[in-house]
Amino acid sequence: MKILACIHDISSVQRLVDFVRTAYGLGAEMVIVSKVYGAAAVNGVPEATKIALKLKKGLIVVSNPRDVIEANIASKEHIIVLDPSDEACRVSCDELRKLIGNAEAVLMVFFGGDNVDPQVTNIGKRIYIKGINTKISPIAELALVTSCLKGTF
Repeated sequence: MKILACIHDISSVQRLVDFVRTAYGLGAEMVIVSKVYGAAAVNGVPEATKIALKLKKGLIVVSNPRDVIEANIASKEHIIVLDPSDEACRVSCDELRKLIGNAEAVLMVFFGGDNVDPQVTNIGKRIYIKGINTKISPIAELALVTSCLKGTF
């Protein structure tokens, strides 16, 4: 399964660079950065691009994760959005694998800030991992969800 990781609403250089390194380290083919601003836009995107080029991986910067659907990079049925705000969205690793099924590719959307953007949560299947009580960092979320999808957790 091809893994695509998107981080949305990010302003921290270090968080962006850590997310990109972690995503590629866990086997992501491509990282999508959306709604990037502040220092992350000025310094983080060039650093992330350098990492992507060095590893021969894909990196796309868009204004909204919907742009990924419109560009046919990912289909809506294979997009998961991490949303800790709704208990009904909690899934186990087994449930997550069943939800994705035999998808050729999956796009995972993570929020770089502390808040969840309601306009983004409806672009795919809203999930959060059972056993996690509050929102954790997007890097930790990325590691958990990727491990769940790969069956290594």
